[in-house]
Amino acid sequence: MFIKVVDNDRYDEIAETIDNLNFEFQHYLDNTYWNSINANPYLKPRCVNGIVSHIRDNYQLGQKVALVVVDGMAFWQYGVLRTALEDLHISPTEEDWTYSWIPSITCLSRQAIFAGKHPTIDYTQSPNNERLAWQSQWQTGFPQYFYDNGDEPLHISNDCKRLALVTVALDEKMHSSTSYVELLALTKIWAKSFATRFVQLKEAGFDIILTTDHGNVLAKGWRPFTPTEKAHLYGKASRGHRHAIFMQKDASDQFVSDLGYSIQYLHKQSWFAIRDNHSFASTGKVEITHGGSHLFECMIPFIKF
Repeated sequence: MFIKVVDNDRYDEIAETIDNLNFEFQHYLDNTYWNSINANPYLKPRCVNGIVSHIRDNYQLGQKVALVVVDGMAFWQYGVLRTALEDLHISPTEEDWTYSWIPSITCLSRQAIFAGKHPTIDYTQSPNNERLAWQSQWQTGFPQYFYDNGDEPLHISNDCKRLALVTVALDEKMHSSTSYVELLALTKIWAKSFATRFVQLKEAGFDIILTTDHGNVLAKGWRPFTPTEKAHLYGKASRGHRHAIFMQKDASDQFVSDLGYSIQYLHKQSWFAIRDNHSFASTGKVEITHGGSHLFECMIPFIKF
C-alpha cells in the first residue's frame, strides 16, 4: 500500500498513520531490541549481528550462499525490488525482518553484519575491513570472496561457497532524495538493473540472503548541533542528522537534559538516537536520511531466495 500511495503522490494522507505506527513500534522496540542483540540466531537473526552465525548454523559447508547487503534499503524499497525479481521469475522462499543496529548508521550496523558481534565505535568503515571480517568468519582456506561494490561485473569462482555482495548505489540515491516520490522513482530504476544480479547468482548455484544495514526515513530539520555539543562528541561517525555518540556519559546526559521533551528520542549510555521524524539539520530542511530508531530505519528486510 505504501508504494501505491507514494506512486500517486499522496503520502501526506498517510503521514499521520505512519507516525502512529512508529509510536507503537518504539514501545515494541523498547521491549524487544535489547534482548534481540544477544538472542540465539539459529532460527532467525533478530538483529544484524546474528546474520553470520545464522548462515554458519543453517547451511552446510558444501552449499553456496551469497549474502547480499543493499546499503540503506528500507523495507518498502524491498517491495520494489521484489516486483523486479518476480518479472525475472525469481521469488523469495522466506520473507522476514530483523533489527538494524542502533544508532542505525553504516559503520555500526554493517560492521555488526560482517563481524558477527556487537560493533565498536573505534572501527574504521572500509570495504577492506569488511572483507577481512567476512574472511575471518570461515575456516582457513575455505572458498569465499567479497565484492565491495555490487555494481561491478560479477566474476565468481566455481569453488566459491560464501560470497558477500555489497552495493551502495541505493544508499546514494536515498541521500540525494528529498521526497518519497523521488526516492521511489530512483528505486524502480535501480531495482530493474540490480535484479539481474540475482539471476547471475542463481545460475551460479547460490542460495541468496538479502538484507541491509539500515533503512531510511523522511526527516524534517529541527536544529543543528551547537559548537559546544559537537565538542563533546566521540569523533568520526559520532554525529549524524539523527544520532549522536558522546565521549562521556555525563555529556550525553547533559545533552538529553537540555533537549527536554522537544523531540522523541532514545537515550542509552553515551549515545542518542531520534525516534520520530526530526533531524539535526537546519530548521525546516527536508531530507531522507538515517541514524535514528524509526520504524523505517530499524525494521529491515531479511529475505531468503
